[in-house]
Amino acid sequence: MSATGTIEGLPARDTDIELFSVAGVDGYLREVNATFARLLGVDADSLDGRSVLELVHPDDVSDVVAALGALEGGTAEVMLENRFSQHGGGWVHLQWVARPLPGTDLWWAAGRDTTPFHRLLAEGVDLRARLDLAVGEVTVAMWELDIKHDRFTWEPQAAALLGVGEDDLPDAMGDLAALVHVDDSLTVATALAELAALGRTEFGLRLGGGPMTRHLSMRGKVLERDRRGRAIRAVGLLFDVTTEKAMEEQMLRMVMTDALTGIPNRRAFDQTVRSAWRRSARTGEPVSIVMIDVDNFKAFNDTFGHLVGDDVIIAVARTLTSSLDRASERVVRFGGEEFAVVLEDVDSAGALVIAERLCAAVRGLTMRQASGWGLSVSVGVATWQPEDVRLKAAQLLSRADAALYVAKAAGKDRVASYEVALAGRAELEEAIRFGIVAGEFEMHYQPVIDLTTGEICGFEALMRWHRPGHGLVMPDGFIPVAEKSDLILDLGRLALWQACTQLVAWHRPGMDASIRVAVNLSGRHVADPQVLADVAAALESSGLAPDRLEVELTETALVDGVLVGQHLTQLRLLGVSVSIDDFGTGYTSVGQLPDLSIDTLKVDRSFVASPEPRQRDLVALMIGAAHAFDLRVVAEGTEDVETLQFLRQLGCDEAQGYGIARPMPAVAVPSWILDWPSDRTKLGLG
Repeated sequence: MSATGTIEGLPARDTDIELFSVAGVDGYLREVNATFARLLGVDADSLDGRSVLELVHPDDVSDVVAALGALEGGTAEVMLENRFSQHGGGWVHLQWVARPLPGTDLWWAAGRDTTPFHRLLAEGVDLRARLDLAVGEVTVAMWELDIKHDRFTWEPQAAALLGVGEDDLPDAMGDLAALVHVDDSLTVATALAELAALGRTEFGLRLGGGPMTRHLSMRGKVLERDRRGRAIRAVGLLFDVTTEKAMEEQMLRMVMTDALTGIPNRRAFDQTVRSAWRRSARTGEPVSIVMIDVDNFKAFNDTFGHLVGDDVIIAVARTLTSSLDRASERVVRFGGEEFAVVLEDVDSAGALVIAERLCAAVRGLTMRQASGWGLSVSVGVATWQPEDVRLKAAQLLSRADAALYVAKAAGKDRVASYEVALAGRAELEEAIRFGIVAGEFEMHYQPVIDLTTGEICGFEALMRWHRPGHGLVMPDGFIPVAEKSDLILDLGRLALWQACTQLVAWHRPGMDASIRVAVNLSGRHVADPQVLADVAAALESSGLAPDRLEVELTETALVDGVLVGQHLTQLRLLGVSVSIDDFGTGYTSVGQLPDLSIDTLKVDRSFVASPEPRQRDLVALMIGAAHAFDLRVVAEGTEDVETLQFLRQLGCDEAQGYGIARPMPAVAVPSWILDWPSDRTKLGLG
């Protein structure tokens, strides 16, 4: 064997790997390892949520922006070397490679500290010492290929990469194919033809198996052609990418796993559905989706607290997982208290049997911290059959979701199939339509308190349904079905009219005329051009001043279309105020707040009620950011005196929650107002 060249006499140098992950082209850090943070002289947690662009040298920002744009545009890999700022001053040089994380909207990067190399470079140290520091231990080797005769020439260090002696380095592509993992041999064998035809090649290959598998990457291009244009010589590099591959797999596991339960998450579910759909399209076998939701979970959290609620989610995840038979059947945490299962090659009847088993398994679950509370789940099932050629995966998921809501509306702790859901939804829609005409819907009101004065500043109006034979039905028992038709618009108009009319009626016996009422409208209603006329009609018919009405909508609805923003702007011009409900649970960042047509930010109860220090830090951040943009802040889910005092210390403007008062029918409000002066004293608000 001969070699094209080598660098001899340089000792290997161990190098640490710095690892971080970000989302999209914005460059915001999601995960940072301790080594990277230590190089910058900070704690890893302090880097979460910061942008890479904040950390690099100003002269390097344009290069990083270009690299992030390339990744966003589909580039498979970018390589950079930049200066990163260190806490307390100074700069550290990092050489890093970034690649998209398959199946996600994230990318990950791995790199090394090259500061010593640059220090020596500045000092004019010998070239060989610089190369030692720049390259470190041997992870790359050059090769040359005589294409006409299919004969390799390797650098000696290629032997260590390929796990052979220097005398045993492969002579030809066929010899290299015999060295690698059997699944990669065909790829290697065809690389010669690819080089000749395309002028370049790049492929991955594996050596060995199991935990000792080594991953290599081989890249090359044609360097010389004969007079007829035929490729005769190529050169390239052989890389050891085992470390990078391990980190990619680690990152993939991290972003595909639910942090609380350790089971796959929504991203993993989406990927599983796509894979199952492709296989079933080829084989013609059915696919079923099972959607599972823990019943009354919000009430459970309100009663026992979030820590016990987390324990329930973990216990349910384990119970569901242990109730499945096949290794291919995996429970995923879809979000919140919702889980899902994809069943391949399982028809509707088989899926219903499995769903009933899951339902029964949770029914037998008991929690020591919540003795006496009966846990249960509602389950929805939908199946794709070969004859449903036009059905898409997203539609199948919607069908399972529809079945789930039918199971809940039917009394919970049960299973419903999509076929039953079709009939059930039609029946429920008709019942809602009748209930609107028959006056079965009414608003309950939850007080909102000024945290500075302790005075009542408003009420949030929340819809309830007195459905005959079903008792008092909460919104999750009818809103999801109503949103699939124009019934959601009818309910929105009813809510506006009842709330406005009731507030005017309260003002007459002497309630403070500055008290306002907040009404939740669906994103679909706000996007409808009729919303302006609906709000104006409610104000006119009731005689309520526009500045006494507040329209609430969720973060998702707020960013869900141009029309929503336009209509909110027009509502504000009318004098009506606008608030984001449940802030922190959607996709809005604090940086977007000045661009949104809103007046109030309502912090979600999951942050307010949490005892976790990091959650409380987030509450402080939200309040500070909102005030910076002249927005009023309402904290939802205030349940005790300690939380109220904490919110007052942060300068939060207003609060609502069970610690102040539960939602109540209109007839109960006057007596509650009379009792409030003594209640607020007990809460330390007056």
